[in-house]
Amino acid sequence: MSSKKIGKTFWSFAFCLATLLVFTVTANAAETDSQTPGTLRAYIENQGLFYGEYKDCMYTYTNQEKEIKIIGLNKHAENIKIPSMIRGKKVTTIDLVPYYEYGIWEGTLKLKSITFSKYINKITDSFFIFFDKPELTAYYVSSENQKFMAKDGVLFSKHGRTLISFPRNKKMKTYQIPSGVVKIGSLAFKYCSKIQNIVMPDTVTILKYRAFACSSIRKINLSKNLETMEGAAFSETGITEITIPSKLKEIPNLCFGYCKNLKKVTIQQGVKKIVYDSFVGCPKLRTIIIPPSVTDFDESAFVYISSHFETETINLTIYAKERSFAYKEAGKWGKYGIKVKKWNP
Repeated sequence: MSSKKIGKTFWSFAFCLATLLVFTVTANAAETDSQTPGTLRAYIENQGLFYGEYKDCMYTYTNQEKEIKIIGLNKHAENIKIPSMIRGKKVTTIDLVPYYEYGIWEGTLKLKSITFSKYINKITDSFFIFFDKPELTAYYVSSENQKFMAKDGVLFSKHGRTLISFPRNKKMKTYQIPSGVVKIGSLAFKYCSKIQNIVMPDTVTILKYRAFACSSIRKINLSKNLETMEGAAFSETGITEITIPSKLKEIPNLCFGYCKNLKKVTIQQGVKKIVYDSFVGCPKLRTIIIPPSVTDFDESAFVYISSHFETETINLTIYAKERSFAYKEAGKWGKYGIKVKKWNP
């Protein structure tokens, strides 16, 4: 069969499946670029993008833009260096597209390290969500990059005020967050499988969504200046005891949900609200100290209540000052296995 007929057969097959990647590979070049829609056909066509591959990166661009976006990484590569320029355009964005059956770009990465080049100024949450990176041990960043930096393999904003991502497989049991860090980013420690203890400086004021979720941490001291903590920040972790600092006004939804080893919670005076499901799915939770400042919560903070299923019951004792909101309310929840006792600090 002639090479022309082979090419027609291949493209007909790809079009019929409508989900395969379109690869145009030149025999003696590291870069390929078909100038036609590729990867997820709808994604490319709807946005008027062109597609290409360069070394271990898949990218898109338009003729009008002067910048390149990385949308895929080679799953077989262990150490990837993002190029600073492709086709004379600056590589500025990492925005991985979620797809699962597309040859070398699919699913779980073998990535152990990744180096971000000097023009990268945006890494979307897709990098931390859509691609599983169980082997990742270190981030590296060009010293010329104006947006990000790496310290001891951990990814930070340029001046170190935001901890963006801790490598999932970094072999370290105790990690001391550097003083000066103000914010822990979304998913920053998610699925980290080696870390057990976190030392948090009092400069930290913000914990973003799922910052420590599903990690192996067992012990953490929260910053006394913590003011904002978003949903599921510690869900499904191994922590056994936690003290909620006074400047945090609200314990958010699922913040400590499904922490199977959590036994004791101490809430300091100043906290005002415990949102529903904050402590659901914590079978070992036996003690929680609630100060008079907390005036907004109900039993749904601790037990899963649904009209479709049998209501969960737990063996929990709430310690509260007599005549406080918590003392009065918790006294009504005996049917859920919740007891209340006077707290005399």
